[in-house]
Amino acid sequence: MDNFYYKKFKDKTDKELKNILKEKENYTSEAIIASYKILKKRNLVLEEFAAIENDIKKLESVKENQKEAQAKNPETANTNDLELYSKKTILGFSIFFSTIFGVVLLVFNMQQVNSQKGKNQVIFFGIAYFIFTIIIVQLFKTSPMLGLLFNLLGATILNEYFWNKFIGKDIAFQKRNWLKPALIFLTITATIFLFAFYILK
Repeated sequence: MDNFYYKKFKDKTDKELKNILKEKENYTSEAIIASYKILKKRNLVLEEFAAIENDIKKLESVKENQKEAQAKNPETANTNDLELYSKKTILGFSIFFSTIFGVVLLVFNMQQVNSQKGKNQVIFFGIAYFIFTIIIVQLFKTSPMLGLLFNLLGATILNEYFWNKFIGKDIAFQKRNWLKPALIFLTITATIFLFAFYILK
């Protein structure tokens, strides 16, 4: 098994890998499979995780059937059912709107890969970072350029830390269309500006 999670987890301790299996709702199916197979390779007794083994067998059976179907129909060989907003999309939305909008997109991605732990951490980071930037702007009356730098820094943390940790740097996926969230975020932003304009008028 030569995937991202197997390479990432192979140096983890037995206890760390078992904790992943115990908290499986916080990890992707690929991470769970990798953890289980590494433990099995170490010839450990895993009776307490018998239910997980059955789930893994079912999942691998589905994947094997998908491979056979793709072999019969080469046109679908390069497709992937997982649709995520790309790192570039998260970067763009964070810079041109706000880091909090990048957070919304990454939270959606976390839901797609079933990472509840990643979702919770991204939400917490987004709220804390948003409050932090507001305080800095109010205290120091910073220029718009510094605000853009804060957005860039926030997007970098989202992509290079949270994405890589909970989704995987090398994960294969289809790029989700960014037009719909762009229209929603533009509407929200315009509404906020109009509201602020009439309040301060």
